[in-house]
Amino acid sequence: MSNLLYHAYLPENHQHHVSLEEVMSGGIKYSTKSNNRYSNGGRVKFEITELLRPSNTPDWLNFKEAIGVDITNRFSKSFCFPIYG
Repeated sequence: MSNLLYHAYLPENHQHHVSLEEVMSGGIKYSTKSNNRYSNGGRVKFEITELLRPSNTPDWLNFKEAIGVDITNRFSKSFCFPIYG
């Protein structure tokens, strides 16, 4: 496994495309349209997530503001950033 995380950079004709300029100026947030490409589009049932949250999960892990990523590059183009923590 690499020390990078990947977030899809989708083609312009894709319904969840976000421009390079938008990502470079504002970053990738939970509300970024390309995040909808991942699993359920960020519509997590927060009350269930919090109920099942392991007791040793760090407080900084906020599922309401999480983004979708892959641990391997599955797309022809992706934004990538280092794993830290």
